[in-house]
Amino acid sequence: MALTEDWQRQLRETLAEADLEHLADVCLRFAQPAWAIIPIPVPPTGATRLGGSPDLPPSVEWPTDPDGARGNFFGQLDLASLPSEAGFGRSGLLGLFTTHLESAAEPVVVDAVLTPAGSPLEPVEASEVDDDYADPDTGYLTAVGVRFDQIISLPLTQKDFIAAVRACTDNADDLYTLVELFEERTGGSIGQLGGFGNPHSDDDFRRVLYFHRHGHPNAQWCDHFHSREEYLASVTPAQRADPRRHGEEFDWIFDTADAIASEAARWRLLLRIDSNHAMRLNLMDWDPIYFYAPADEIESGRIEHVEAMVTQG
Repeated sequence: MALTEDWQRQLRETLAEADLEHLADVCLRFAQPAWAIIPIPVPPTGATRLGGSPDLPPSVEWPTDPDGARGNFFGQLDLASLPSEAGFGRSGLLGLFTTHLESAAEPVVVDAVLTPAGSPLEPVEASEVDDDYADPDTGYLTAVGVRFDQIISLPLTQKDFIAAVRACTDNADDLYTLVELFEERTGGSIGQLGGFGNPHSDDDFRRVLYFHRHGHPNAQWCDHFHSREEYLASVTPAQRADPRRHGEEFDWIFDTADAIASEAARWRLLLRIDSNHAMRLNLMDWDPIYFYAPADEIESGRIEHVEAMVTQG
């Protein structure tokens, strides 16, 4: 999704004000439009909202975890009402539930319910008893409507972007300045639609989710080098042999680098919801939750696979 000419001009002006105009071309190559999420009054049945209770067809039950507890309902997206530039290819109502939300060390289990447009919908009565939910610490969330304000998003934690920026400058501080510019949250925002996740942990969650899917969860803690050569230059043989350093995970990352990069590139940030007062949402240490889906499913509107991660601290 390319930026409009107006947004390209705004990006250049923002970079110039920070003395980073020499990074304009590389930033424009990677930049995508995204939308800050601003809370507004609760809309009617079937509309986009976060928190509260879902609207579901009479034949569809509220998703539950294996023990029968209700999944935590984070919100629903009326795909037809989302900004057209966001690239959602069909109409329908996408409900996002989590049935396991434990820590930043493991993925959040998501149950995504896509209801076709035109289906009869009924508001499902929620329980305000937190213990009725799969994650009682999250519990019942206050409902809010939302509006979307367009912003510019850069992939600040993606290896290819970081390498491209470093290749354009001799000043190591330029990358940190860039991060400070584009990590700022829009005033009043409680999250983001589309764009890039950029968690404060500096992880690329598209890669982290791949690691977990393929049985290498500890690779998350090893994914900090751009090449095997860079890794080997940073450690002594004794350090490399130390099992606490997950040496085998480093080897796996480098041996499967092409497959990891290819699969990670298929996934896009669907939605980030920040901990916020409007929804009465407090995750971990006032952290966000990041929902991802395959880009081809977003573009077709047939969203079936949604995964999520949280940060902590």
